[in-house]
Amino acid sequence: MIERGIAPLALTLATVASSQLQIEQRESELRTAFASAIGALDEADRVYRRTIESTLAPETAGAILSGLVSFREQVQMVRDRASSCLARS
Repeated sequence: MIERGIAPLALTLATVASSQLQIEQRESELRTAFASAIGALDEADRVYRRTIESTLAPETAGAILSGLVSFREQVQMVRDRASSCLARS
């Protein structure tokens, strides 16, 4: 089943990568790395937003940051799915 909003090519690449990396055999490592990566990504995002806000004019910064809202919502959806999959394993 193809989930809405995810390109078939992305699913194919993820499947091939999973197979090549033998992820199933390293799930506990993946869980730990996933949690660490999320924290690092969140911190990088905070720095990115602060830099935009402190560097650009308020109107420009506001426009860029509001444009990123949809992206962040999609990122959260992917994180939630990944967390759910790892929790079920």
